[in-house]
Amino acid sequence: MLSRCIKPSLALIFLHGTHKTNPSKDCYELGWIYVLTRERYEKAIRRQEIFMDKQTQIELEAAAFRQLQTHLMQKRTDVQNIDLMNLAGFCRNCLSRWYQEAAQERGIDLSKDAARESFYGMSMAQWKAQYQTEASPTQKQSFDTAFAENVSPVQKS
Repeated sequence: MLSRCIKPSLALIFLHGTHKTNPSKDCYELGWIYVLTRERYEKAIRRQEIFMDKQTQIELEAAAFRQLQTHLMQKRTDVQNIDLMNLAGFCRNCLSRWYQEAAQERGIDLSKDAARESFYGMSMAQWKAQYQTEASPTQKQSFDTAFAENVSPVQKS
């Protein structure tokens, strides 16, 4: 009977798989759940012992990726790929290439152009015509350095 086991000081309940701690005097195992004291929960948060299940983590990472994609493709079309590469070491093309590589790791045949179109939401030719500006000689020189430092030989092809 769960209600008989929980005292007022035991405030938090977690399903198996949502923490890394072992049962102790401040973490009680009750069958398929754990009950932590408030003090133990706060300590676990500080020590980053409480974490989420793998599916939730994947969903949050996918949501963050979609938000980055939306930000770069809709809200900040003024930011040029060459500037992203020069400042951050990656650009929209890198993101589309990583998307392509992830597909290939899962046995999905996705061409470079198809990956770019999926990420950009349009063909590369359309993107360049609509948003890309001419790069200065200084930007091009910085790009050569950034590309050499951040793109592995396998990825360059």
